[in-house]
Amino acid sequence: MICDDRVYGYYADQDNNCQIFHICHPYVDGDFFVKTRMFSFICGAGLVFDQSKLVCDFPEASIPCDVASQYYNINNYFGRVDLNFREGRTPDVPASELQVQTFRQFSEENLQPQQQIPENFI
Repeated sequence: MICDDRVYGYYADQDNNCQIFHICHPYVDGDFFVKTRMFSFICGAGLVFDQSKLVCDFPEASIPCDVASQYYNINNYFGRVDLNFREGRTPDVPASELQVQTFRQFSEENLQPQQQIPENFI
């Protein structure tokens, strides 16, 4: 599957001539396992997904579909505030270095403990 071992992002489907693209969305399930959801989209009539721009565009204005996978690392920009997407370079961040946070970790760091409801409130 195209989303296996991929970071969050948009991925051109080369098997379908880039007329389809997928959004891969890693998440932590109830058992604290990292899984990935895949959402698939079809570009409009006569358009293809340009992996270098992450948009559907006319074929003549897009990169060739057969090189789309060379641009998959553009997805490493999502969530990065220290880099600008169109500066002409892509970040070299292996997926293993991207932080995946479990719901429990997020909750402990960001949520306040529930306040006690006064007994006379009920």
